[in-house]
Amino acid sequence: MPIPLPNMKGATLKTVVEWLEHHKADPVKEGEDDDINTEVVVPDWDKSILEPINKTSVLLELTVAANYLDIKALLNYTCKTIANSFKGKTGEQIREEWGVPNEFTPEEEAAIKKENEWCE
Repeated sequence: MPIPLPNMKGATLKTVVEWLEHHKADPVKEGEDDDINTEVVVPDWDKSILEPINKTSVLLELTVAANYLDIKALLNYTCKTIANSFKGKTGEQIREEWGVPNEFTPEEEAAIKKENEWCE
């Protein structure tokens, strides 16, 4: 029975298959991934696959594929890799790197910064 893979690029599917092949002998850990308070530690092999992806669009495609295919560990690792890429960067740097438009006017942004200066 064919599995529909809408909008999934061949390179993304190749990475998913490579990841699955590497982890095929790993035990399935039921319920462990459901605790949002659990620290996600990305294993070294997975880091070697995910961190060199320097195109944010490719990492997002891989995250969407892991979610669509319900591969929880890969989804957790891609999300953690994305989160780690935000460390030490300003909101503006993250928006620029990830192509996220700034939806605030300079005045609105200044008001928000002033309102939240206590947390900086």
